[in-house]
Amino acid sequence: MAFAPSYDEPLTLSLNQPQATEICQIIEGDAYLGLDASEESFKAVVNQYDILHLGMHGIANVENSLYAYLLFNSASDSMEDGKLNAYELYNMQINAQLTVLAACETGFGKLEKGEGIMSLARAFQYAGCPSIVTSLWKADGRSTGDLMMRFYTYLDEGENKSLALQRSQKEFLKSAPPDQTHPYYWATFILIGDDQPIGSNKLKWWILGGGILILLCWGSWQVRALSLKSDT
Repeated sequence: MAFAPSYDEPLTLSLNQPQATEICQIIEGDAYLGLDASEESFKAVVNQYDILHLGMHGIANVENSLYAYLLFNSASDSMEDGKLNAYELYNMQINAQLTVLAACETGFGKLEKGEGIMSLARAFQYAGCPSIVTSLWKADGRSTGDLMMRFYTYLDEGENKSLALQRSQKEFLKSAPPDQTHPYYWATFILIGDDQPIGSNKLKWWILGGGILILLCWGSWQVRALSLKSDT
């Protein structure tokens, strides 16, 4: 699923909603746009999807990482304030294989000894998501959209997540105008966590389950054969 809220001035994002729509066409997902992209609806449907794309404002908090947040559309929320704080994520269970945080500074935070970078990305990992695409600094809206379209295209073709991201960055640089070749425009996004292609983890579990079932059937057959042999 892709979430792309709408905002009033001066927070307006002009490209996040068309980008979310295009992404969902690539990966055959559901787009929650404008007023539908609320924190309340996110919490209601988050565990129905394997891929989460969140195209919105991200607000880091170096002094108190628990209060870093993603800003949803709060106009239609009756129970939420529209801010998905890190401390809320620490109390959630997220089953998605991949979360893409297409927002500013979602991988930015204070370095804590023995813990690592205390960021929104870390909170999503703690909630159970094994793969996160996150940003290290503020993300440019236009270049982010270009990168993400390429990333999801390669991901849909079965590429490893890190290779899909790398290829999208290289392709962006080939066609980028001179004023957007600086790393600021294309190097902010990194992958942390599991690198396997989407769907590969489920395949592994199917193979493992099938192997266990075969072993159980074989063991049951052996027990039955020994029982029949002892009877004769």
